[in-house]
Amino acid sequence: MMKYWLFIAALFLAPMAFAQAPEFGQRLAMDLASDQVDITTGFHGGNVEVFGMRQGPGVVAVVVKGPERTMMVRRKTPVLGAWINTQYLKFRRVPSYYDYALSAGKADIPPSLLKDAKIGLDSLYFDPDISRDDPDLVRKFQEALVRNKQAQGIFPTGPKPIEFISDGFFRASFYMPPNLPSGTYEVHAYLIDGGQVIEEKTKTLRVAQVGFNARVNRLAENHGFFYAILGLFMAVGAGWGVHFLRR
Repeated sequence: MMKYWLFIAALFLAPMAFAQAPEFGQRLAMDLASDQVDITTGFHGGNVEVFGMRQGPGVVAVVVKGPERTMMVRRKTPVLGAWINTQYLKFRRVPSYYDYALSAGKADIPPSLLKDAKIGLDSLYFDPDISRDDPDLVRKFQEALVRNKQAQGIFPTGPKPIEFISDGFFRASFYMPPNLPSGTYEVHAYLIDGGQVIEEKTKTLRVAQVGFNARVNRLAENHGFFYAILGLFMAVGAGWGVHFLRR
């Protein structure tokens, strides 16, 4: 049944993808099954499906990247029997979400090309906010940041596979966790052949809170004082209600 629906998607999405890039001699086309992810109250995560067409040989790579943000990493050390934050480092230009898929192994792609196209976690550079004389220390903080994001499910532990449904028609699926940050995401598809990027296609993906979640978020951002008062009354009301029921 799943193969049937994928075949139907191929019939509809493939002509649409190529219609958006009419230039002569193109070898790659890419589109999204849906260009928006709605985060509602009952959102428990979901998948973003990327479809595309490849003409001729070559390795296909797909990268999904969220908006860049500044993030801080703290390091705890034992001080007088207690673990206390004694070191920290702030990184700029950190993707709020990152994942990628390959149609072949990383060994089949030159490392310099992966780095230039920013394919894979090893190719990403998180810009520290201050210069450090110890590059090894910066590397350790960056590795700690990557591990934290991997534990949250917003960084990958390795490349995802790209499935070729039929000759030239491919599909990649990316899981979006419940804690997905809002913003405008970029989806890049690369066709790699002969040790270089032959073509690149880009789409945008919008991730936004909708419904009750969106109203609460706007209230917290625009009217922080009233949001705090409302939260206080809700906590008092919940405590009073539990006490009434127990009596």
